[in-house]
Amino acid sequence: MGFALPSAIAAKLAAPSRPVVALVGDGGVLMSGLELAVAVREKLALTVIVFNDGYLNQIRMQQLQSSGQGHGVALPVIDFRALADAVGAHYAAGDSALPECIGPATRGTGVTLIEGSVRDSVSVLAAAARGRAKAVVRSALGSRWEVLRRWLRR
Repeated sequence: MGFALPSAIAAKLAAPSRPVVALVGDGGVLMSGLELAVAVREKLALTVIVFNDGYLNQIRMQQLQSSGQGHGVALPVIDFRALADAVGAHYAAGDSALPECIGPATRGTGVTLIEGSVRDSVSVLAAAARGRAKAVVRSALGSRWEVLRRWLRR
């Protein structure tokens, strides 16, 4: 988490003529989002697409798969437009903005941050349901849960 943006900057510096697009979650932007200022300062043509779901979703998925619930992974509401403005990057929101932003960004017109809101997919909801079922079985079996788990993995 937090690796996409710095990696994209490095990729662009290593190959300035190639288009580079960073795909990052909102939690990743919280970890390394001010690196946008570096990309602006270096006058890089870089597009950053942020998937905004309001969670540290990599950690949340592990929690959902284990217990069916997420703990301590909800993020505050982040104003990505304000972040882009603060560092001097262009901003666009939503899927309709992708064609109009990716083109200019790949033609060398600066840093563009595109925000897309996303919701839980069917697979996320299914993982949460399986995790809740595991938690119920674990609770019902108590200490016998580990024996059953090892037997099932064979």
